[in-house]
Amino acid sequence: MLNQNLLFKLLSSDSKARMELDSNKIFNKIINKLNKKSIVLDIGANIGNVSNYILEKTNTTIFAFEPNRLCFEIMVRRFIDNERIKIYNLAVSNYQGTSELYLHKNSKGINDFNYIESSSLKNQKDNLAKESKVMINVINISEILSKFNEIDLVKIDVEGSEYEILPALIAEQHKIKNVLCEFHGAFNNTNKNQMTNIKNRHFTKNYLDIINLLKEKNLYNNWLYEWF
Repeated sequence: MLNQNLLFKLLSSDSKARMELDSNKIFNKIINKLNKKSIVLDIGANIGNVSNYILEKTNTTIFAFEPNRLCFEIMVRRFIDNERIKIYNLAVSNYQGTSELYLHKNSKGINDFNYIESSSLKNQKDNLAKESKVMINVINISEILSKFNEIDLVKIDVEGSEYEILPALIAEQHKIKNVLCEFHGAFNNTNKNQMTNIKNRHFTKNYLDIINLLKEKNLYNNWLYEWF
């Protein structure tokens, strides 16, 4: 059982996420097509709010990947009676092995629930403390993709590591129906022609390069959609 304080925070987080997901037309258009045979990859699942929403709205199967141990343990307890979700305490990148997971600069450690959404494999990411880190296991995205003949949706929220994951997805686009990805280094959502106030500016070149490639292949806003 989750303790009362953690349960309250979990419910508050889920309520906020639910409101945002309810209003996301592209997301709902995609998940409305899911069925019992569908496969969803939730890469960077955090505490499972997106997975929970999909599980409630559909009868699909989800494979969720989350490197933060606290988030993983919360998900395991949260979905203990749900056989339609498989949860792995792994980061996803373009290699197999171990890595350092950097925590939010205000985090008191891996068990600090208040700062579980910002940890990253990339120490160049904004708001991280290079000295606050834990060792975690990493799985190669190609290893995951090799397990499936068809994937209906890949949702990515990996705090800067999306640029290591996306090339493999593009190479295997024939087996993936849709991708939702949060990008770091992207332009302000309200004015993508402005270079001001860009968070995680370190990743802006990566962002521009991958978006240009997606547009060249006619995949942007057709196969891959930005996740905000």
